[in-house]
Amino acid sequence: MRLVQLRIKEQPQERVRGEIREARACCAAAAMQLIVNDHWQLALEAGCDFVHLGQGDLDGADVIALRRAGVRLGVSTHDEGELSRALALQPDYVALGPIYPTLLKATALAAAGS
Repeated sequence: MRLVQLRIKEQPQERVRGEIREARACCAAAAMQLIVNDHWQLALEAGCDFVHLGQGDLDGADVIALRRAGVRLGVSTHDEGELSRALALQPDYVALGPIYPTLLKATALAAAGS
């Protein structure tokens, strides 16, 4: 495994801060890339170098500060409008989806795949 995405929802900020720091240390020790989902400020504070943001998270994110710190960026997209918005930010990657139905998280979005 070369890449890990840390996705933590609905937890106190101090717990998330600690999880990010621990995940960063573990990934560094194993020569793996850590991508922090959503918590861009805590990732920046912890010296992480990759953040993934959903469309709702983009509204409050300081993308300029992330870029200035050398943090790479991934962005979730669900339709052509969101893809255009994401591409305007020149992310390092975009996530497209959902392609197939999922039971892992609740979503009102229809799967695009067949």
